[in-house]
Amino acid sequence: MIPYPHFFIGQVLRDMEAIYFYNENHVIHDSIVYLERSIVFISEKTSNSPFFRLTCTPFDKETIRVKFEMYPEGDKIMTCTERKCKKK
Repeated sequence: MIPYPHFFIGQVLRDMEAIYFYNENHVIHDSIVYLERSIVFISEKTSNSPFFRLTCTPFDKETIRVKFEMYPEGDKIMTCTERKCKKK
């Protein structure tokens, strides 16, 4: 994942974005949203494909909660995985 600031996509200026490169020649562009206690990565919606949301929330000083969700087109949200991750 590579985050980057203030970039135009079409006619829309977004504050922060990120891009993911996967080993199966997939690329996902995300908007980054900062909430009170969370950082949320939301993928761009494209036709005929789901979009994704990754939410990272501090749990304590050593742990964050990570939740990965998928929105299949025309369907309700589906949680793919949700875990707590500890600092090493």
